[in-house]
Amino acid sequence: MRFLSAGLALIFAGAAFGADESTMALLSLLNSKASGSPKVYRESLAVVKADAEKGKALQQFVYATVCPNDAKAGEYLEASRPKIKQLAEKKNNALAWYLLSLEGQDMDALKKAVEGGNVQALNAWGTLMHTSAMTMPNVDEKRLEEVNKAVFDVFRQAAAKNDPNGLYNLGMCYMNGIGCERDVKLGFNAFKTAAERGHPEAINNVGGCYREGIVVERDLEKAARWFKISSDFENAYGRLNYGLALQNGDGVEQDEKAAFALFQLAADDGSAEAINLLAVCYMNGIGTGKDEARAVELFKDSARLGFPPAMENLCECYSAGRGVKADAMESMVWKLRARAAMGDKASVKWLEDNGHKVSAP
Repeated sequence: MRFLSAGLALIFAGAAFGADESTMALLSLLNSKASGSPKVYRESLAVVKADAEKGKALQQFVYATVCPNDAKAGEYLEASRPKIKQLAEKKNNALAWYLLSLEGQDMDALKKAVEGGNVQALNAWGTLMHTSAMTMPNVDEKRLEEVNKAVFDVFRQAAAKNDPNGLYNLGMCYMNGIGCERDVKLGFNAFKTAAERGHPEAINNVGGCYREGIVVERDLEKAARWFKISSDFENAYGRLNYGLALQNGDGVEQDEKAAFALFQLAADDGSAEAINLLAVCYMNGIGTGKDEARAVELFKDSARLGFPPAMENLCECYSAGRGVKADAMESMVWKLRARAAMGDKASVKWLEDNGHKVSAP
């Protein structure tokens, strides 16, 4: 099971509003959802909403951008936008430019915020560059290398400001060799620093390093402690990994029912890995009653999210007739879908040539 996140997170933090409770709630709201803490997001949203109702312009603008369907969103934007625009245009305030970029994904405003060194904008800009390059069809290696070097430089600028999100993204670059030479020690150090500043994804990744023995000596007890902290933030990866530790008794007392409960919570948040693990629990009666038909349903849910191991599990289900009627052809189709999801072009061609959907139906 991977412990690193699937991609570079679009994350925000570290702006210099001040340190009062309202300001910290505002920053936490911008940061917590993307950095992986639904708990902090909920708590922060409540504070920002209350401040918006009191007429605070920054809170009104941010609340309206993160909750556009709220009945007061339009009213808040009309009231606060002129103040934010004045701060941006007359004072060239980088944070104000960043806030303006949130409404309608204004790239010009985002670029001005980047040029002003705003850390939220730096993290967003780096993520957008990386995502664009990775999804660009037929991009050549030289161009991809150039973009990734720019991505690395942007995240390094954010990390240099001791921004936890920049540190996390820099750690991802070092761990995966994105725009730099792969250096797991520097990656771990970046994760550790971000974790010490309360970044849930980084906390989970530090736990992964202890579990796998990356840079540090392998220590399952320390790994479990880090995973639990991340899980307490309601982070999906933390819940998944702490659940695995509980299920297997790795560094913590074995508790299969508690593990099942954590997998369920992570699955409710949409984690494809967690949905797959939940299905395995139902298939084998681990921490819950055995229900093979339910397991197949969950494997399909995970497969629809593009998770290859779930597709491979469906291959086995159709082969052995577990939870579904045995079907050799359907088994082979799921096997090929798994390979296609991992980039095998021959599998894609066979599926298309024989009238099967490449992605999970």
